[in-house]
Amino acid sequence: MSHFKGTDIYFIKEQIYSKGGLPTIANTIGPTGIQVLKQVYHLMCEQQAFYNGEPLDYNQLNLWDKFRITLGINITEKTKANGKTTFNFQYSGFTTFITPVDGFGGVLPEWFSKKHNASVPTPYTFGRDPIPGINLYRNTKAKFFMPNGGDSVPCAMAKYNAKSGQLVYITSENEFLHIMRETRDIKR
Repeated sequence: MSHFKGTDIYFIKEQIYSKGGLPTIANTIGPTGIQVLKQVYHLMCEQQAFYNGEPLDYNQLNLWDKFRITLGINITEKTKANGKTTFNFQYSGFTTFITPVDGFGGVLPEWFSKKHNASVPTPYTFGRDPIPGINLYRNTKAKFFMPNGGDSVPCAMAKYNAKSGQLVYITSENEFLHIMRETRDIKR
């Protein structure tokens, strides 16, 4: 059985969806909403476990040693030489932003024309966001584009290294997949 550990290298993809169906007056005055779908992939490296400094072979251990291992006593691990690297789909969730009365910024008080983050409980979230402070929506350096000749929803992508704090913005789906493959293939 293989054991993998995270490298603190994440790939982020965000897409913006219009939130229709909100009540309006004469189909012109009313709230507008969007949902920002965030997906996070984490680069993982295969690990080698050691017990008392020796490579772990669980089948060769007595009952007492197996008990100690379950408690994590004298267990160490390091990245396995020539081990596999893979991506773990770690998080998928969305944030909803609602503007109470859109398009009347100069006429109404600021609260009515400002976007508000509407925290809505949902069963449609997968996992827990490992990097909640890193978002592409509302980030002036992130470039949202519409793939498929403008037929798809706006999308932005990035690679984030949590150890160095480096955030690399990616400008196309092909570049995103290429950088993911390239990053996975680098020997750690």
